[in-house]
Amino acid sequence: MNLDFTGKRVLVTGASSGIGAAAAVMFGQAGATVGVHYNSGRKNAEQVAQQITDAGADAVTLQADLTDEQACIDTVNNFHQQAGGLNVLVNNAGALLKRCPVEDVDVKLFDDTLRVNVISAFVCTRAAIPHLRNSDDGNVIFLSSIATRIGPPNSLPYAAAKSALNGMTMCFARELAPDKIRCNAVAPGVIDTPLHAATPAERMNQLKPNILLGRLGSSEETASAIVYLASPAAVYITGECIEVNGGLHMRSN
Repeated sequence: MNLDFTGKRVLVTGASSGIGAAAAVMFGQAGATVGVHYNSGRKNAEQVAQQITDAGADAVTLQADLTDEQACIDTVNNFHQQAGGLNVLVNNAGALLKRCPVEDVDVKLFDDTLRVNVISAFVCTRAAIPHLRNSDDGNVIFLSSIATRIGPPNSLPYAAAKSALNGMTMCFARELAPDKIRCNAVAPGVIDTPLHAATPAERMNQLKPNILLGRLGSSEETASAIVYLASPAAVYITGECIEVNGGLHMRSN
């Protein structure tokens, strides 16, 4: 199986912690030049970049608030310029801004959640298209969520946003296929990350017994799916969403 990314340029948004950090390091270990984007976690991003350089690869750190359209465009273009190209974009940046019952969800919360999870990924991908087209083997990976499958309580804006990413993945896959650009998504389940560290204990106690593999997943296990989808080993896969949830949710269609 070919998971060699030597000579490839990979930009990972939201790469200072969790799944994004694990993916950035894994791409670096596979030989890629990696763009480590962060918003506020500068120290963590620098540590991720150090792990990449320790593995013998090159790393570029990029700070930006991706809720700003121009910042998204500049991040993509700056990485392209510094790395000398762009082969893979991993749209990992996102957040569950607030847990609350549906009757307490206001339009601002909904709008903010869409902006940080969906619009940022859309703008980054749109900005990346000319660069990916020139690479002749472009890849875009979106980070979805098991929330799109199970409709978790108190998370309506987040589940809606991640569902939008699933639709966007398919649309991009269809329109960009003629340019040899593949687009896929990864939907993590309950993963041991800062996001799930904030999940109420009562909710975690409900979820854990239903995970067939009997444990939470790791960031590295999720990152493995991301790296696989972006690799030549997955050259005939596009428009798909890969579930990484330990059997918490299974689908038949």
